[in-house]
Amino acid sequence: MGGIKIHKNVFYNTLLSVSQVLFPLITFPYVTRILGPEGLGAVNFVDSITQYLILFAALGIPLYGIREIAKVKNSKENLSKVFSELFFLHLSLTIILCLIYVLLFSFIPKLYHNRGLFWIGSVILFVSVFPSEWFFQGMEKFSLIAVRAFLIRILSIVLLFLWVRKPTDTALYYGITLLSIICNSLVNIYFLRREITLSFKNLNIKRHLGPLVYIFSSNVAISVYVLLDSILLGFLRNTEEVGFYTTPLKLNRVLLALLSAFSMVMLPRLAAAFSEKRMEEARALLTNSYRYVILLSIPVGVGLLLFSSDIVLLFAGNAFQESVIVLKITSFLMFLIGLSNIFGMQVLIPIGKEKVLLKTVSIGMFLSIGLNFFLIPFLGYIGAAVTNVLTELVVTFVSGYFAFKYVRFRFSYKVVVVAIICCLPFYPIMFLFSFIQMNFAIKLVATIICCGLAYFASQLWIFRNPLLLEGKTVLMSRLKTLKK
Repeated sequence: MGGIKIHKNVFYNTLLSVSQVLFPLITFPYVTRILGPEGLGAVNFVDSITQYLILFAALGIPLYGIREIAKVKNSKENLSKVFSELFFLHLSLTIILCLIYVLLFSFIPKLYHNRGLFWIGSVILFVSVFPSEWFFQGMEKFSLIAVRAFLIRILSIVLLFLWVRKPTDTALYYGITLLSIICNSLVNIYFLRREITLSFKNLNIKRHLGPLVYIFSSNVAISVYVLLDSILLGFLRNTEEVGFYTTPLKLNRVLLALLSAFSMVMLPRLAAAFSEKRMEEARALLTNSYRYVILLSIPVGVGLLLFSSDIVLLFAGNAFQESVIVLKITSFLMFLIGLSNIFGMQVLIPIGKEKVLLKTVSIGMFLSIGLNFFLIPFLGYIGAAVTNVLTELVVTFVSGYFAFKYVRFRFSYKVVVVAIICCLPFYPIMFLFSFIQMNFAIKLVATIICCGLAYFASQLWIFRNPLLLEGKTVLMSRLKTLKK
């Protein structure tokens, strides 16, 4: 039954990931052309600050909560107590930071200029506590998360095309983000009432503070090289450069959703396996995670590198041509972040090595700060992109060192070599399509689809990829069941 449940969870997370990839791809070309580099850069600048405060308010609860909820999910009394304690802590910190946020943009001239967007950001900060996504992830309610997110994203797309019509509609664009969080909150609260009894009596907040401080500190360090680069670009250069830099990064992060969703499925499973000393099962899960990361990240990296100019032109327009070099530089971020997620989220966190994870990401944080302050004044968005890649590279190597030190498992380099070999047809396919006269967008999509088919066909039928073979078996069995 455990294997079947994992397959179901992976299926629903794949649905969630596809929606995370597909919906931004639908809206992104429209948004970049309507708002332009300056308008989109302003929203991204405000949202970077908002996300920082959301991170501080959460205090590591979204990651810690998954692990703790997974431990007590079979006892409603303990489940209610753990949730109530973590929710109360999260809510209290959020209220305090909301007040600080309002003071920040009210008295700092650089921020006051965009006060309309900052007011929306302050409300986003407040309502971000209510979805409590970590609870449903810890309970492995991935079907609820996926279906709800899918429907709300459809609503967001409809509202985007109806409301955002001109460059000055930045507040409406950001407001749709707020509305989607409110909708998520209402749905989650409805289902949450069935699972727990919320009570703020006899809470023991103190027992959570130790591990939370380490996880939170790690999240802060990680956020430095995820969000600080955009903020520094806004302060040291201008919001237009923020637009040039964040546009290709959004494409990267949209694709990263395919990996992060898989990590969310593995985290509670690995936490249980490690805590119960089922090491062979844990190693098998880690091997599958590694194969999954390589299977997706290598072709994505090669594709972004080869098609960077066309991708930027299609999804952002001529105004974002400066973003092409950023997309080329960051094309293999998915590979690096995918591996570091395995080492950190799937090894160090489940085995309780929060202190080690903090040391690892702190190295990345200080490296990122130093390189950003040195490179951004001279190279602008290109310097930020170089810093991003170098930081992720160092974090991946250091986290990998500690992960292999504490858990004896092996990753085969053959998997990487096979993935690279399967990408070799990409260039000939691209070359052949260059002679075909057709609509630019249709040609690009057709070329990418053909490359994808060639890649996965090679993996499945030539190299017999275990993940694809297993997926094929599950799919065929379900099709037979439906026919009956």
